[in-house]
Amino acid sequence: MASTPGSVSWQPKSTRPYRILQLPGVGTLVASQLLVACGDNPERLSSEQQFAALCGTA
Repeated sequence: MASTPGSVSWQPKSTRPYRILQLPGVGTLVASQLLVACGDNPERLSSEQQFAALCGTA
């Protein structure tokens, strides 16, 4: 896709958001909620227990 003068080209930093959408039962709403909950550093969540604690369900 050719860019026009003055337009801004946006490239995603990661393919993670697109991989999340490939999971069964995960749509755009669930994927966006997961990405907001994990933030910019998803590596800090290494287990389901840590994710549950972050969400306040543990």
